[in-house]
Amino acid sequence: MKTVVRRNGDRVWLEGVRGWFVGDRESSVHAAAAAVMEALGEETSYEYLLGVSGLAFRMQVSKEGLCPSSPHSFCGYPCHARSSQALPWQLQILSAEADDADRVQEARQAVVESIDRGIPAQYGSEEDGIIVGYCKGGAEWICFHPMREGGTQTFVETNWPWGILIFVEPKQEMPSRRELAIGALEQAVVMSQAKEAEGYHVGFAA
Repeated sequence: MKTVVRRNGDRVWLEGVRGWFVGDRESSVHAAAAAVMEALGEETSYEYLLGVSGLAFRMQVSKEGLCPSSPHSFCGYPCHARSSQALPWQLQILSAEADDADRVQEARQAVVESIDRGIPAQYGSEEDGIIVGYCKGGAEWICFHPMREGGTQTFVETNWPWGILIFVEPKQEMPSRRELAIGALEQAVVMSQAKEAEGYHVGFAA
């Protein structure tokens, strides 16, 4: 790993993690995962995740006009499952309603433990960002997010997210790059003819 855990009072953070400008990496789901992989010393690039997910080949336009969520891999025709398979780390997805105190505390503790191990966490709040530290025992998070501080400066996140992704440990087995590439190209053909998906015109229809 390239990260180093730093502590100052109740503030704990990771050095060796970088944010990103949304204009350079428009798919925040893949950009966040790539930023974590880079911090962990893995050779899994943003461009590779775009390709294997199929997002690099997706064209879609909202039926209600221009929509800033069109590039999001969960919106319209989904383009995220294969990129998760391509990540060399096992993933744990955590979600809880903001008023579910027990589940919220479990999720906050999981984030604290991840940071203490030197591993950033990914979180979704409209777009995806990464958690690189915590304050007040985990009650507040130090984050990068593409819609805050230009994406390249940390800030303290106090809002509760839609979901959290914990990178647990390296996988023992991985699908082959050939298998992932073939799946992405097959998906590209399907998307080109899809016409619509979840409120979006897709493929040639778009």
